[in-house]
Amino acid sequence: MTQEFDRLTTRLQNIWRDAKQVISQRLHLREGSDRRDRLTRREEQRHQALHQEMVAADSSLTRAVEELQTAQLEFQALAEVTEKIESLQARIS
Repeated sequence: MTQEFDRLTTRLQNIWRDAKQVISQRLHLREGSDRRDRLTRREEQRHQALHQEMVAADSSLTRAVEELQTAQLEFQALAEVTEKIESLQARIS
């Protein structure tokens, strides 16, 4: 009876040890999964922020190009007017 009791006690202790190991491994895996999920979410947020910055920069660049083209047209018109004024001044003189 004592021998059987010892055998059962040992078996239960081994089962308990194995169960604790499995629980520990699952916790470790879950912690790793949670950490990976947090890092993934953080990276997605960073990607979204960078994408928004890129869209804003592209929009700013488009406006700057439009303003440059307008300035070039205005400069060309001013150069033509200046040339006509100089031509008229030369006739008057």
